[in-house]
Amino acid sequence: MIKEKTSFFLPALEWFIIAFFVRLLFLIFIHFYSLQTGFGGFYPLESGSDDRYYFEVAQEILYGHIPQTLPNYYPYFLAFVFFFTGPSLFLGQLINVLAGSFTVYFGVLIAKEISSSKLKGKDLRHPVNIAGFFLSFYPASVFYSTQLLKDPLVTMVGIVSLYVLILIFKKFRFLNLIILVFLLLFLSFLRGYTMLALLITTFIYLILFRRINIKYVFAGVLLFALIPWIAGHGIFGIKFLSSVLNPENLVSTRETVYSIGGSAAGIKIDFSSIHGFFLTYVYSFITAMLGPLPWQIKSFTVAIGLLDAVWVWLLIPQWIKGIKKLLKRREVEIGELVLLFSLVLIGIIALFSDNIGANTRLRMLAWDVFFIYAASLFGLKK
Repeated sequence: MIKEKTSFFLPALEWFIIAFFVRLLFLIFIHFYSLQTGFGGFYPLESGSDDRYYFEVAQEILYGHIPQTLPNYYPYFLAFVFFFTGPSLFLGQLINVLAGSFTVYFGVLIAKEISSSKLKGKDLRHPVNIAGFFLSFYPASVFYSTQLLKDPLVTMVGIVSLYVLILIFKKFRFLNLIILVFLLLFLSFLRGYTMLALLITTFIYLILFRRINIKYVFAGVLLFALIPWIAGHGIFGIKFLSSVLNPENLVSTRETVYSIGGSAAGIKIDFSSIHGFFLTYVYSFITAMLGPLPWQIKSFTVAIGLLDAVWVWLLIPQWIKGIKKLLKRREVEIGELVLLFSLVLIGIIALFSDNIGANTRLRMLAWDVFFIYAASLFGLKK
């Protein structure tokens, strides 16, 4: 029994170690490159980032100056860490290296849970190894794991939440449900729409793709109703959704936040008609999922995004295969829950983001989840 449990977690541990050292090496290089080029160890590109802001606010909180408004609670997390260690930019970045590595660890565990491959675990073609490779070397994940941004932490908590959710569906345990509640609440304080995306995914999966089970439906409805309410988003997240889905708010957010800078895609969603909305939104969705597209490359900064895009372009056949299974409905298994979450999250991002550079951060969780699903399709008997 002990040997079986060890063999189950061993691939995840191996890929965790690989991911950690890859990210640690890049952290050392990028951090000192930033110091040498005058960026002070912070985001080493002219396009700018939120890392200086997070570091400064975290220090203010640490010294008792509570800010009146914050876009998220990540500075509080940093302040909590700095309370024990003292303010340290490098340490904050190192924590993200760990977060990125744990994302790989739990991502490989998810691949193990949803795969039905008959290959041996040491076979490089096994889904756990394919997932481990993509998650460990995915360029955006490696880079942002070296920066003082909340995205690696959001991705890690999102992946762990998905893993616990899969465990609940495979064998319901009340303890796992409690763990999931706390994970989702933590996620809501970092990026509210990500928490809602996972709840919406769960709700859709329960209603459309799973046999009716009162226990699961009750737990799902309870989660969907109470967690957003506890997080301050209203029951069922109505308060948050009504604000986010308001066309005027979406247009304003796209134009003032995401349609600025050299990596803006220039896509305007048409809310004046159903036909116009469908065409423009689909284009925004494809850009968020697969961009930058060749004709959207207008600068060197945007061209760097191709390093990311190629990774997903290689897996488009798996993407199409999964969508076909969702449309057929009868062939849907627990693995398709993973794909569904990726699609829902990208769908939300596509509503408000018009920036290819920002997309590389915002879609990290959605892409990691997709890599896991795509990997699960390899090694299957035809």
